[in-house]
Amino acid sequence: MREITILTTAILYVFSVGNPAPLLAKEGLGEVNAGTENPPFSHLVKGGSCGALNTYAMFMAAVLSAHRLAGPAAGERPSAEGAEAAGPEVTISGGYVDLERRYRWQVANHHASSVVYIQFPHYLARMFLAPDGWTTESTNLVNVGVRAESGTCAARANKDGEGIRPGDSAEFVMSMADSRAIPRRGTVVVRFADGRQREILEVEVPGPPRAGDKYMTLIALGVIFGVWICFRALRSQRNAVVRSGRSEDTA
Repeated sequence: MREITILTTAILYVFSVGNPAPLLAKEGLGEVNAGTENPPFSHLVKGGSCGALNTYAMFMAAVLSAHRLAGPAAGERPSAEGAEAAGPEVTISGGYVDLERRYRWQVANHHASSVVYIQFPHYLARMFLAPDGWTTESTNLVNVGVRAESGTCAARANKDGEGIRPGDSAEFVMSMADSRAIPRRGTVVVRFADGRQREILEVEVPGPPRAGDKYMTLIALGVIFGVWICFRALRSQRNAVVRSGRSEDTA
């Protein structure tokens, strides 16, 4: 398809300017009439060099446009941007379920290879559940003698299992042990059977509270108390002015 497009535009180029050798040589199709001093149909452009130059520019633009529309040649791989534009390889939906005090995620595989490993970050998680045929590997789950620190909950497909096949989806569940964990946006790591690994961004996962979150209630109460004190002071001052005015009127 690419060669046909180039040859077609070269023929049109001959009718407009003349020698197509530079064009064909540039595209690697060999030299044609490279030594021709009087290219065919050159009399069509004897009327002026400006017209020939404009015609040359228009047809070179046509060559470039046709080359882009023809797409990559055989053996050429599409760019990574083009592959990404076709759609994500994995989508993860879901998040925190308030009534259950747990997180539920639906992991859908759109890749040509099965998902065999997935890892979620966590804070104060108590339990991590994966579908049948998976083995879980977690760190810093809430337990006796374990400090409240961030960790990971991972699941790996068993040797006999195939993980999440192309076009399928699976559910992963994480139970929480403490309400101090805050739903936040995090990164989930996914690995395929073909060895490729991807990071899925902006997934709702349990995270630690920020430094100011734990004091937010105290700060809010302090602001409310300060506003109340200011209101009382202004009210007392206004009442004092009113009483002073009444005293002057009586006198």
